[in-house]
Amino acid sequence: MNAKKVIIDCDPGIDDSLAIMLALKSPEIEVVGITVVCGNSPVEMGFENAKKILKQMNRLDVPVFIGESTPLKRDYVNALDTHGEDGLGESFLPEVPGFHQDRSAVDFLADILKKESISVIALAPMTNLASLIQKVKDAFANIDTFVSMGGTFKSHGNCSPVAEYNYWADPDAAALVYETAALYGKKIEMTGLDVTRQIVLTPDLLAYLKRLDPEITVIGKACPLFVPLVEEGWLHDPVTVEVASRYLQELKDEQGDTLILGCTHYPLIRSTIQEVMGEKVRLVNPAYETALELKSLLTKMDLLSTGEQQAEFPYRFYVSDLADEFKEFANSILPYDVTMTRKIDIEKY
Repeated sequence: MNAKKVIIDCDPGIDDSLAIMLALKSPEIEVVGITVVCGNSPVEMGFENAKKILKQMNRLDVPVFIGESTPLKRDYVNALDTHGEDGLGESFLPEVPGFHQDRSAVDFLADILKKESISVIALAPMTNLASLIQKVKDAFANIDTFVSMGGTFKSHGNCSPVAEYNYWADPDAAALVYETAALYGKKIEMTGLDVTRQIVLTPDLLAYLKRLDPEITVIGKACPLFVPLVEEGWLHDPVTVEVASRYLQELKDEQGDTLILGCTHYPLIRSTIQEVMGEKVRLVNPAYETALELKSLLTKMDLLSTGEQQAEFPYRFYVSDLADEFKEFANSILPYDVTMTRKIDIEKY
């Protein structure tokens, strides 16, 4: 299988740094360049951070290009309050001098897209892409697959009650990119906050656990990349092992005895998590514990099925959307064929 050539447009940033590492480890894609734009971190800091990540991955052969330092129209607002003083969670990795390119990010995008069709993964405000449209509109039309991490559908915002940061930071750029994509009939694969907010471990929940047992030390660790890895079906993939090792090292260092899998996706990679954490760490599977609690509740209410009048296929699945996609995913992980799924219009209830 030939790897798909991609350009990563980003603003590293903790999350984008993890995405770069994941992309570099994937056998399915070849990262031919990284373009940096102002966003979570100022563009010069993002450039330096990209080089730091590339050095960690032994991939300084991938060129990094400096892009736009301000949004199209509005004032620039960074997110260093979230990503730390250095933009990388205050890890303060060693500086990597040099590796400046002789072209800007926009010129690089224009030059390479004039020659060939390449996919773009936009992990940041889309100012670079909007500037490309303003400079060489036809080059934008030569983008193969276009993925944008940004926006939100039904989930709440992360920089206002309704807005996601990447689109909020430069809404004019986002509007121009979407309008141009529609003009050329190109599809944008939007990945919004709804994808990453499968579970939120809040300070209130941590405080509640502490009240239950004062002897408990509770440490939270967000692992947002686990969800897309599971949904891609990469349950035993080397990339999943690599990501799990990086996520869980902090928890291993704390030498805890129990790990609660805080999302219903996570049990599907529990063997990988167990391997990384070691056999002495007990894993708590929320899906299993929930099923036990539900069985107990149904028994008390005399509602538990006896199994005496089972249909030909006793398992029925009800979903709020994408019934066919759910059936395909369920059949990839369950030990029997899922034949019945039904979409329920939850807006009626």
